[in-house]
Amino acid sequence: MKYTDEYLNSRLSWIEKSDDTLLYNEVPHASIETMDHFTMGLAKLCKANLNTKYLIVNLSEAELPTAELRRHISEIWKNHAILFEAICVFSDKNKLINIAVQFVISFQPKLLKRTTMHSDFAHCLTKIENVKRAKST
Repeated sequence: MKYTDEYLNSRLSWIEKSDDTLLYNEVPHASIETMDHFTMGLAKLCKANLNTKYLIVNLSEAELPTAELRRHISEIWKNHAILFEAICVFSDKNKLINIAVQFVISFQPKLLKRTTMHSDFAHCLTKIENVKRAKST
């Protein structure tokens, strides 16, 4: 499926009232092209705001990625995981997506230290607040 740049750009944004947390809403039919677009947008926002430390990834609309796409995602995160202190992923209890995420995470040591799976957006926010509190003590 082909998405417009405007639509893809709308999928990555700052969390309301935050200058350090980004939210990425994965498209329903992800592809190498959509992931590359995400990567460019992520780099641009992180460069524009050096306070960026946290990322929430919403996979609730996403379909199960192909093996080729999982490999591509894994390669992307080799370079981008270090940008964040915490990466929280949720999929609204989609078990197959959760398994795919665990597969990608397990092959990236940089992700293992930073990435957690959650059942919903609220749990991601709680995790980030806990990380922030732990860092401030």
